[in-house]
Amino acid sequence: MYERRTLESALQALSDLLADRGEHHVAVAIGGGALSFLGLIERSTEDIDLVGFVNNGTLITAEPMPGTLLDAITAIGALHGLNPKWMNGEPTSLLRHGLPDGFLARCVRRDFGGVTLLLASRFDQIHLKLFAFERPGDKHELDLRRLAPTRDELLSAATWVRTHAVGEEAEWELRAKLRRFGVELDDV
Repeated sequence: MYERRTLESALQALSDLLADRGEHHVAVAIGGGALSFLGLIERSTEDIDLVGFVNNGTLITAEPMPGTLLDAITAIGALHGLNPKWMNGEPTSLLRHGLPDGFLARCVRRDFGGVTLLLASRFDQIHLKLFAFERPGDKHELDLRRLAPTRDELLSAATWVRTHAVGEEAEWELRAKLRRFGVELDDV
């Protein structure tokens, strides 16, 4: 687990290396790392999760990562004593069904030089965390609690979650998650 300063230092080193090579990548980050960079939570995290890259204004998959970027991530990770996947594209499968409408426009931009990070907004993180949390008390539920979503934000998130998780069991799980936040869907 890494503190924000550790990840920011590695990210700056990665960005410097890429800039020296004449490369620039615009990456879109979600999850605990993005929440930490935004100052919305204070907790250590395992990595920086990339949901995609922006190419000519379009959000594209983060897997597979460009080879030169992956090599640079691995090299900087080794130099800083980080896991080789300290920055990864594992959550890119979220693109299959789409992110919340207006997602990119709400992202917060952080420029590091050879890397520009677009950080998912608080509003969008609420959607993603509601989708991600699987059991009471897991890190995603705790992050969602730290974000202190309103009822309307949770209802918006529930509408989006239904585009990713369909079926009777998924609906039951969604309702159970919302009840943990004092929201009943039956009254909507």
